[in-house]
Amino acid sequence: MSDEITFNWTLTCENGTLKVTRNPGRQTIDQSATGRSVQSQTITATGAEVLNFAADLASKGIAMAANLDDGNFVEIGILATATAFYPFMKLKAGESFAFRFATACVPYALANTAACKLDHETLED
Repeated sequence: MSDEITFNWTLTCENGTLKVTRNPGRQTIDQSATGRSVQSQTITATGAEVLNFAADLASKGIAMAANLDDGNFVEIGILATATAFYPFMKLKAGESFAFRFATACVPYALANTAACKLDHETLED
């Protein structure tokens, strides 16, 4: 099979003289295996913690994460050493975003000043 996942998006920015529009529209994505992981985690501000996934999710693919907090941001990244957290994305309060995980990525999350609820759903690659 092919084109099991459909993704639609548009980016528009109008700020003074800055005007940007990107509209790749509908994208179809192949999914090689059936499966998904749906998680809701409380992310603390005391140290990066690994994101949880369903035990039967063999290969992380397309994901969507949503910060459900109304005042704090959450960063998602990797842990290079026991104490070296390197964020690669940030979800401000109330934001959500879709992305694809890199192969064998072990993602961690860290809230900025107080615990945040992070919902994330990941489809099998």
